[in-house]
Amino acid sequence: MSYTLSIGGQRADLAALSVGLSDGDTGWFQRSQTDCLRAAVATALNIPYASIPGFRDEVELDVWALASDYRLQRVEQPPVHKRRWIGMSPRYAAYGNARHTLVMAYGALYFDPASGWVFEGGLPPDPTREIEYGLVLEPC
Repeated sequence: MSYTLSIGGQRADLAALSVGLSDGDTGWFQRSQTDCLRAAVATALNIPYASIPGFRDEVELDVWALASDYRLQRVEQPPVHKRRWIGMSPRYAAYGNARHTLVMAYGALYFDPASGWVFEGGLPPDPTREIEYGLVLEPC
């Protein structure tokens, strides 16, 4: 089954909703232009995408985290000592001032929730090149 979406006026296709990662965890792809935070949280915590709600912002994520026995911490410096954390990009004016999120492992990219999308002509999404700050989710 394939999924199709219009992102920035361009058609994009997604072949699968998730992918098995090299360490046995699951990487969840975002389902819309603004769904990367939900997919990143599911991937970082290795929990099913469907088991968590969509988040419009970090306030909603914090509310969910507390209700789900997680503690959310915003860190200004990359927490390179953490096994999993979420990297937050600078805001993109072209996408309604939204941020993109990446799942990081220590100091390296672990999974990009947008990486499964393919645009017309077989083009992948532009890679995120900068992390402005990080989010760490840990059990309470």
